[in-house]
Order: sequence, then structure tokens, then C-alpha cells
Amino acid sequence: MKKTITKATLSFISATLLFVGSAFAQLSGVYTIDPNGSGTTNYASFGAATAALTTNGVSGPVTFYVKEGTYTEQVTLGNYTGA
Repeated sequence: MKKTITKATLSFISATLLFVGSAFAQLSGVYTIDPNGSGTTNYASFGAATAALTTNGVSGPVTFYVKEGTYTEQVTLGNYTGA
């Protein structure tokens, strides 16, 4: 009985760490802000980009290239974990 509980507990901890590690990776690198873009390095809006910064923090230099166009949002850049 004790082995079953230990294996179940270890499986739960492993799955939890795997999910948390991949779901909230800190930002580092080059990203785009393009309402029509796609992919893991593109944000459809400034709001989405700043939300990712707030939620995930940074682990290295972060650059955002903005596609030419008209944007009607207002954003405030603040302090981010890792910056």
C-alpha cells in the first residue's frame, strides 16, 4: 500500500512540474506584435504582449518588432520579474 501512494504522489508531482514549467516559460528573445500573425513568438496586440510579460516575466533580453499599422490600445509598461 505504501509503494502505491508513493508512486502516485511522485507521478502527480512530476506531471505538475512538467505542466508549470511549460505553461509559464519566461520570455527571452525576439517576438512580433502583428494582429494577423501567428505562431508562438507572435502576439496579436500590445495588450497580449504586456500580459505575457506580466504573467511570465523575462529571463533574458526581449525585443518586440511591431508590424506597421494602426493600433488603438493604450498600454503601460511596468516592472517585470527577471528584468
